[in-house]
Amino acid sequence: MPRTNRYHATAVECGEHLMRCLFYIDMNMIRAGVVNHPSKWIHSGYGEIQQPPLRYRLIDREKLIGLCGMHNDQQSVGYHKDWIELAVNE
Repeated sequence: MPRTNRYHATAVECGEHLMRCLFYIDMNMIRAGVVNHPSKWIHSGYGEIQQPPLRYRLIDREKLIGLCGMHNDQQSVGYHKDWIELAVNE
């Protein structure tokens, strides 16, 4: 039986598609049953998006906001948090 590779490269679009990809990644450890909230997995981007460190940031927030099609930091953080909370509480 031929072995299929379920992993493949996918181009990520700007806007809502990028936000959905970030959401999907943040939810991985919940789906795997490792944690019950992305904030509990220190290796996810959730913490840096919600409460960015003052130094040594990994995420360029201004660039992310622009790529997601948001108008400001509070809007992007709010959407991200709302999507996570809805999924966690389902």
